[in-house]
Amino acid sequence: LIIVFPFITTTQAQEQSLKCYKCSSEIGENCTADFPDGNEVNCHNDGACMITVMENIGQEDIITRDCVPEITDEDLKCDSVFEGTTKISVCNCRDNLCNENWTTAGSTTSQSQETTRKTTQHGPSLKCYSC
Repeated sequence: LIIVFPFITTTQAQEQSLKCYKCSSEIGENCTADFPDGNEVNCHNDGACMITVMENIGQEDIITRDCVPEITDEDLKCDSVFEGTTKISVCNCRDNLCNENWTTAGSTTSQSQETTRKTTQHGPSLKCYSC
């Protein structure tokens, strides 16, 4: 009887981990929409890479890249939410260094452009949006 134990060295584990860019313009790093400042980090394989931008009228945009731990496949997407005068856009992706910019993260629209929404009138006071 021969028993084989799989051994994974630290180097092998790092090679198998997800690599993401990590930076934040909020703390003064050169983290722009197109330039991630070159900081590569190893992230958990069940996680994802993310890129976010927080846009607030009259203020400088805050761009962040990082790892997201334990994310579902359903959350591997790009989305935007509005809260008052603030727009937060985020893309989650699961390829090595995919959070380099919005295109590599999977966005189909430029973050510097407003999303065009088509409205449909339903009754006298209900208006629905579709993208």
